[in-house]
Amino acid sequence: MKTAICFATAIMAAAMSSRSSSAFQLKSGSVISSANLAISYVECRKTSDGPTTLFIHGLDSSSHTWRGVQQSLATPSVAIDCRGCGRSELGNTDDFSPDALVEDVKSLVKSHPLLRDTRFVLVGHSMGGRVALCYAAKYPKDISALVIEDMDIKRRSV
Repeated sequence: MKTAICFATAIMAAAMSSRSSSAFQLKSGSVISSANLAISYVECRKTSDGPTTLFIHGLDSSSHTWRGVQQSLATPSVAIDCRGCGRSELGNTDDFSPDALVEDVKSLVKSHPLLRDTRFVLVGHSMGGRVALCYAAKYPKDISALVIEDMDIKRRSV
């Protein structure tokens, strides 16, 4: 728990910092999910050792949320555009659920070279925190650390 708190503090400090490295470029890509949707992501490759961090944004947001943090981290990172956000396809609105989003994340993990066959740090903000929590419960062997940031745990009526 102490390691996750220290990591979360480092992430937030990087986000608040005005420094960003122009030496590392962000690169966009996409994968096809198990639901046959194009799911976009932005990666930032780094040469330092350490686990890759996978970022999941909140509702009405996108991978762009994490751009400054990705550039500030010393380790590689990937930020996903959840379905219906950023450049990712929405698909059928009846299929928009935490479970569906978890499977979209798993599709990215299985296909991305920075994530597959290795444990990674999973960071989720708000709705992304719920997705990250559900992902960690379903695929605990994939992650080395879990960071949940600003997540409401109350059930909301639709």
